[in-house]
Amino acid sequence: MQAKIDELEELLNKIEEVNSSAVIIKLKKSRTLLSEAMSNAEERAENHLKLMSSPIVIEFHDRLRTGKRILPSSPEWNELSQIVDEYNPGFIEKLVSVCRLSDREMQISLLLKIEFFPIEIAEFLGLSPSAISSIRKRLMKRTFSEIENAPKNWDEFIRLL
Repeated sequence: MQAKIDELEELLNKIEEVNSSAVIIKLKKSRTLLSEAMSNAEERAENHLKLMSSPIVIEFHDRLRTGKRILPSSPEWNELSQIVDEYNPGFIEKLVSVCRLSDREMQISLLLKIEFFPIEIAEFLGLSPSAISSIRKRLMKRTFSEIENAPKNWDEFIRLL
């Protein structure tokens, strides 16, 4: 990204010499947008690291890693939901605005957000992998009826949200 910004800066300097104001304005906008995108990407990465190192996320991953068959309590799910939303501002609001989710669908989406793989979600929640796949496919179809309803598309949507 920085290389692209530097390249735009160099181009801008050359064009300023020619005094082409319309092109200069476009290049300045491009530079600003790229700088903002870079800043947003860095902020998202930093927030993701904070999320993944939060105590509740570590607890969920530890339960999976150690094979503890203790399902999270309602307060633990609420805490996870709050911490995900804290480090991904508006995540829950955006998610519920695109489709109405059951508690189980929300749990699956939260687990995807904290980097659980579908097979791990199935193991963690005591469900079959095909059940998790069906839920993700149904969510994709309900939310984006015109897009391919592959379960992996729901995973990508959640990670990008």
